[in-house]
Amino acid sequence: MKKAPPEPMKSEGITRKHSFFLNYSNNMITYGNMENFLVQESIQFAVAVIHLCDNIHNRGVIKNQLLKAATSIGANIHEAQFGYSKDDFIYKLQLALKECNETIYWLLLLIRSETITEDTAKPIMQTCTRIRYMLIKSLKTAKGS
Repeated sequence: MKKAPPEPMKSEGITRKHSFFLNYSNNMITYGNMENFLVQESIQFAVAVIHLCDNIHNRGVIKNQLLKAATSIGANIHEAQFGYSKDDFIYKLQLALKECNETIYWLLLLIRSETITEDTAKPIMQTCTRIRYMLIKSLKTAKGS
């Protein structure tokens, strides 16, 4: 008879499963006792893009493409943390990097079409660039190069 997998332990707003902690009290995702900065940065970035898009009342297709690309970054980073192999981990990070590049493209298009101002886009683009650099460094480390 197969033994059922253990239920996640719940205690004071914290769920633990496989050394992965969700701390509901401050919306932080942590691994072991250490916060994963790349995961946190990508979540905050996605939220910033969602708020930006809430204020765009035209350019529906471009806005939707931006939302898809920007939120996919964090989703792929999060999935990479639970990859079933090193190759899967690398693949998910590469997808996140591609989505970063696509996000920057859509932001530039919104700026050049005068849908948003450069000042509005600047902090979001800076965060996206920072995530790109972290992804590149993580990929180099994972590939051993």
